[in-house]
Amino acid sequence: MEEKVVPRKPKSFFKWRYLRYLSQAIFAGSVVFLSWRHLAFATKMAGPIDTYCPFGGFVTIPKLAMTGEFVRRTSDSNIVLLVGLIIAVLVFGGAFCGWACPLGGVFEWLYRLRLKLFKKRIELPRKLHNALRWLRYVVLALILAMTIIKADLWFKAYDPYSILFTWGHAADIVGIIILVVLLLGSLFVERFFCLYLCPLGGLIHPFAKVSATGIRRYEDICINCGICDKVCPYRIPVSKQVKIDRGSCIECMNCVEECPAPGSLEFTIGYGGGK
Repeated sequence: MEEKVVPRKPKSFFKWRYLRYLSQAIFAGSVVFLSWRHLAFATKMAGPIDTYCPFGGFVTIPKLAMTGEFVRRTSDSNIVLLVGLIIAVLVFGGAFCGWACPLGGVFEWLYRLRLKLFKKRIELPRKLHNALRWLRYVVLALILAMTIIKADLWFKAYDPYSILFTWGHAADIVGIIILVVLLLGSLFVERFFCLYLCPLGGLIHPFAKVSATGIRRYEDICINCGICDKVCPYRIPVSKQVKIDRGSCIECMNCVEECPAPGSLEFTIGYGGGK
């Protein structure tokens, strides 16, 4: 059987990753600025950091539906952000995680820094990786249940997003330890928290599954080099799929950018075809 020969993709000055890093920096910088305004000037200038997270909208819905009141430390801004996130996910899949989430951005930058110093990539065994992915839903269910029971943002003291972007303000020792463990974990396993523990990722997953856009692999062009599998931060077996798993893909564009076969992987619009 003859080996498939295709022209190699020419090198391009434009890199999706640079645009994505800029997007991550803008969102992270905005959260830092809003957090500083609240801590420095209290509610005169900005609300608490919790009001700028769509996950707060999700956990406050049960109490809002039953009593007409918000869970403490949440507001209508959380609901607006949640609705906006769901719409964005239905259109662009998990792009929020790859392009906008400030916490995911910090974890990714730490991993990239470590990779610059020590080139070796570290991956958990595939079976362990697949099993640990379910922890996101355990965390999601626990947070929702405890928030309903406590009628408060029960997880705030342990929330790495809140602790990191308020510089440990009002965090307890357990929360600090959790954050340190997650920061260390992100140095060695790419997007450790995002992959295995992030409750918002668990919430996004079913909506992203039916998103209107995503990455598609064209089998007649693909040369089966496997590079796409190696560069995917979510360990999606890109080379074995047609419509790349939209529930897991964060649209980082690494596979598209690194693929040596022009046209083999493309960002497309539409629901039809593929796995």
